[in-house]
Amino acid sequence: MGLPGWLILMGALTAIGPISIDMYLPAFPEIARGLSTTSNEVERTLAAYLIGMASAQLIYGPWQIALAVNLRYMARSCSTSSPRRPVPLPRVSNF
Repeated sequence: MGLPGWLILMGALTAIGPISIDMYLPAFPEIARGLSTTSNEVERTLAAYLIGMASAQLIYGPWQIALAVNLRYMARSCSTSSPRRPVPLPRVSNF
């Protein structure tokens, strides 16, 4: 009896951010030498990566909540005996 496939996938997706940073940080001096630049320039790429990861979570989080709420309302309206029942649409607030 093994682990479900979705559980392994979720674990792998959760680990992408920390693993990529853990592999990237020790390589800073070699990257700077290979690109003939300073370590400060390489550090900016890490800052850009972190900003990208944070902004992706800010965008994806509310979108996922809106999608889940909308699917729940659609499923509920399909399961009722009256097909003409109005389906309320979710409103996503900006945080």
